[in-house]
Amino acid sequence: MYTYHPVVEILVKSFGTTPQSLEPLHEQLLAYRENTEGLKEAMLKHKITGESEFQQALAVYYELEYRDNFNDVPVVREFTEFIPIRYAKKNIFFPLKKTKNTLEVAITNPELSQPLDDLARHFKCHIQSVISHKQAVLDLINRAYDESSASTEDAVDLLDSEETYENILAVEEPEDLLDATDEEPIKRLVNSLLWQAAKDEASDVHIDPTPRETSVRYRIDGVLQQVTVFPRQVHVTVVNRIKVMSRLDIAQKGLPQDGRSMVLIAGRKIDIRVSTVPTVHGEKIVMRLLFQEEKLMQLPQLGLAKYILQPYLNMVNSSGGIILVTGPTGSGKTTTLYASLAEIDNEARNIITIEDPVEFIHKDKKDEFIWNDVCSWLESDSAAGSRCYYGRRNT
Repeated sequence: MYTYHPVVEILVKSFGTTPQSLEPLHEQLLAYRENTEGLKEAMLKHKITGESEFQQALAVYYELEYRDNFNDVPVVREFTEFIPIRYAKKNIFFPLKKTKNTLEVAITNPELSQPLDDLARHFKCHIQSVISHKQAVLDLINRAYDESSASTEDAVDLLDSEETYENILAVEEPEDLLDATDEEPIKRLVNSLLWQAAKDEASDVHIDPTPRETSVRYRIDGVLQQVTVFPRQVHVTVVNRIKVMSRLDIAQKGLPQDGRSMVLIAGRKIDIRVSTVPTVHGEKIVMRLLFQEEKLMQLPQLGLAKYILQPYLNMVNSSGGIILVTGPTGSGKTTTLYASLAEIDNEARNIITIEDPVEFIHKDKKDEFIWNDVCSWLESDSAAGSRCYYGRRNT
């Protein structure tokens, strides 16, 4: 027992790990006597302990404070400006607060010293580590950069000089756009548009050129709302930036194009469907935002009246027929169909969907796909704005 890492002894003594559960991992535990990260990986993989318990034992071993979350920690903008978000997530650490000559830092691995040494040199202070589990630190990082992000209006304000216009216009061609070093304001503008749209829970972002300026509108609860305008001179470069993100042809400006991109905003994975349409004043862009990790709604949560809900449930569970769901953009057609799909007994039936594009991945409680009924979900974004469900039990 005492040949293992001391953290294992702490787990057995104080956190409910039994000596019998360690026997199948005897050789691995001996190999990780000086490597807590490898030790944790092995024990979690074989479900010997939970991550929270392991991190608490780690805190006891290193005589450090353990915290289960950092929800009450206020964001310090100075930290987000100094530490790149990718570096923070790669090493899973982030500063909490600075008091006199001490800087508290949330960490998961006390053996990772380089980031803490960098902080100590920059802030010229002593580092006090606070241990937590991985998700708690990642949640802190996401919240910090989310709250510290510049608003869309701030990004537009960066584009208010003729010199900026000239620099941006110089990167209109594809090769210049990809190689340019002076298009950072455009990146900030596009990123802030997407960040603000996600924060406002918009379903679509419309970028419309006019003779004098470019208007940006968000579709929120089915209604378009103007959020900002930016100078006409930078419209082409904004369009090119979005096309690059969506793998569209920058050189093709006279034909409609459709593309897609995946972004991560404050820990939320968002699938962006991009559509470009040429107009007399330039290309119009529409971006549809699909939040991939949102929990799908159930039919009773849609607010249907009881005299409508029950007959509709009977139709969804019938052996055959067709259901048309119609309405304008953002009215809830797709939400209704996915909620209807969830009502079908996926254990007893085989479910197949036909969608272009696939907007959401339907999963069960075990995170496994639940397509198990012979039926087809036909979706089209026609002018009538309709969705169609067709099902049959016998094939």
